[in-house]
Amino acid sequence: MLVGLLLPAVQQAREAARRMSCSNNLRQVVLGCHQYAVLHDDQFPPGVNELQFGNLVQGGDNYSFFALILPHLEQAALFSQLPLDKRVSQLYSIDKTLQATALPFLKCPSFTEPMVYTNTSTSFSYGAFSCYNGVAGAVWNGEKDANGSPYTLPTYDESPHGNLYHNGVFQFAQKVSLGDVTDGLSNTLMLGEWFHYNQDGAFPGNLRPYLWGTCHDSNRGTYQLKMIVYPMNSWYGRDEVGYNYLPMKSRHVGGCQFARADGSVSFLQTGITLSVYKSLATRNGGELE
Repeated sequence: MLVGLLLPAVQQAREAARRMSCSNNLRQVVLGCHQYAVLHDDQFPPGVNELQFGNLVQGGDNYSFFALILPHLEQAALFSQLPLDKRVSQLYSIDKTLQATALPFLKCPSFTEPMVYTNTSTSFSYGAFSCYNGVAGAVWNGEKDANGSPYTLPTYDESPHGNLYHNGVFQFAQKVSLGDVTDGLSNTLMLGEWFHYNQDGAFPGNLRPYLWGTCHDSNRGTYQLKMIVYPMNSWYGRDEVGYNYLPMKSRHVGGCQFARADGSVSFLQTGITLSVYKSLATRNGGELE
């Protein structure tokens, strides 16, 4: 009887510790983005490395914001080895170990699957990934604002993988300044939990190593950014949803952890009202609550 009483309490204590560690990971990444901003005119890193190659407007094969902030996450040695003058897909042939270097602060302790996959012959499915993705904004599908008017869709980058609207902290090949977050840093989501696990049971699906910002084609498929469109922890099989729109997911029971643009971390419950969730994901929607 005593074991039966104590076991749930022990499990809850362990999960609380894992959530705390996950929270510290999220905070560390956001602080790295702030350190980047200190050195770049108060601008956060672009979600995808901007202006690296002439065809970036079309959108393929560039580094992620994770790569850009490595020096601010005590990973200057790894950063110095990245061939930033070459496409990220070339890492596979230049030095596979770079792409397969797992970073402990990108792993949620409640996530039990491997973080590194090397049993693949494709460059975009080889290496180490992250349990976290940047929040690129939200897509409004007829929801109404506090005044009862439908939200006006902002400008966007077109993509068959899901259009990327210009209302989040992380943008495709563009930097957002601290002053552009007019809803307030503490009111705006910047980073959340995510992993790729298909409803059909396939894991990890397309691995999407954390150094990759975009897929290998030229259609602005983002590997480390997500638009908020669907409720968190909802599930989709292969090809049901463009992967720019795949929902945030977590191994924590009941919700996901998110870091806000000021570095604070919140646990959002799965049942959060979708319009509130989307409002938190946008940086300039006028919602200050």
